Amino acid sequence: MFVCKDLLKGLDYECVAGQDTTEVTEVVTDSRKITKGCLFICICGYKTDGHDFAIEAIQKGASVLVVQKDIVLPDGYEATVIKVKDTRYAMAFISAAYFGHPADRLKVIGITGTKGKTTTTYLIKSILEQSGYKVGLIGTIETIIGDEHIKANNTTPESFLLQEYFARMEKAGCEIVVMEVASQGLKLHRTQGFTFELGIFTNLEPDHIGPNEHADFEEYRMCKGLLFQQCRHGIVNKDDENLEELLKGHTCTIETYGFDKTADLYAEDLELVKKPGELGIDFLVKSNVKDLTIICNDAGFGRKKDKETGEWKGKASGVGKLVENGQVKKLIASHVGLNPEFGAKYFEGEIDLELVPQGTLAERIRCGGSGLGGFYTPTGVGTEVAEGREIKTIDGVDYILELPLHADIALIGGHKADASGNLRYIGSERN
Repeated sequence: MFVCKDLLKGLDYECVAGQDTTEVTEVVTDSRKITKGCLFICICGYKTDGHDFAIEAIQKGASVLVVQKDIVLPDGYEATVIKVKDTRYAMAFISAAYFGHPADRLKVIGITGTKGKTTTTYLIKSILEQSGYKVGLIGTIETIIGDEHIKANNTTPESFLLQEYFARMEKAGCEIVVMEVASQGLKLHRTQGFTFELGIFTNLEPDHIGPNEHADFEEYRMCKGLLFQQCRHGIVNKDDENLEELLKGHTCTIETYGFDKTADLYAEDLELVKKPGELGIDFLVKSNVKDLTIICNDAGFGRKKDKETGEWKGKASGVGKLVENGQVKKLIASHVGLNPEFGAKYFEGEIDLELVPQGTLAERIRCGGSGLGGFYTPTGVGTEVAEGREIKTIDGVDYILELPLHADIALIGGHKADASGNLRYIGSERN
């Protein structure tokens, strides 16, 4: 059982008949599913109006009606009548309360835009799952809850169904939900009653304008922008000419991306990658991140200096791109000979270098990951590697104490990887 006023928290309402302390058995939005003791929400739809079934609902035993229009109770019947400004808006809050506010315990990521919503949701879901998270998805094609795939009727479900999906996802162990947020869903308040952790904007073009959708492009744009009044953090496309208007009234923090070099994150050095089993675009994401310490097997491949002109030519790859852009302050590696640009920066004093024998480097990384305090190795004894280092003699053999290496982020490559970090390699020669 639920107490009516508990389901109405967060809403402005007027109790025009009965008491808001009335107990209800369930929340119903479909007149065909009315049961004795339920709370029935009268929704004004495009084709039907729930207020037309208000009297029938009372006659079937509904304890509470939520309305936005005036109604007259039939003679001989008693019920609580709650009047609100907009029953669709109210439905979102009532539904959230009815299902126990599941979104408050989930991280919900909403993606809006004319194009790219569906692709982006699946990409984010895949990335998060590969990172070990259990992720639910809601979108144009389907809703995914664990192993269950539910065909979608709307890009963004009605608020009651949306909250039901959230509750089922939480029960299934999901930690994050990625969902498409359509302009219609925002216009019809389907995403009220909770706060998105992230709101993402892809792009905007004239679309969905006409009867039963949006009156004009301005309304369409305004509805898209509502997401950024309902999320904590916004990630938006700086290249879109509608961005400034779309963000009017936003209440979240904003981070921008794009090709525009004033964006917080921008891409450059685009190159089409087309080879067996791999198709995509290689690019460098630039930001204000500098003075990095990189722990890597090598310095990547760098550009080569033209002997006649003195200009650097060609394309850098791997860590070489970071070196080229002056983002590396120190490199800890086994060799750097394949990147002449690194050598030039090193001799000019722009980059610090710590050379570590390859086997030792791997073990220092392993110690850092395993929480070990270090290890002893004979590698480097009697060379400049041993200078200033602790030496320990064991059974007549000298060993150097090597300390663990730690990092904020680790990028490890392999032929295949799983969410637990297990890697599979092809060829034993791979580093």
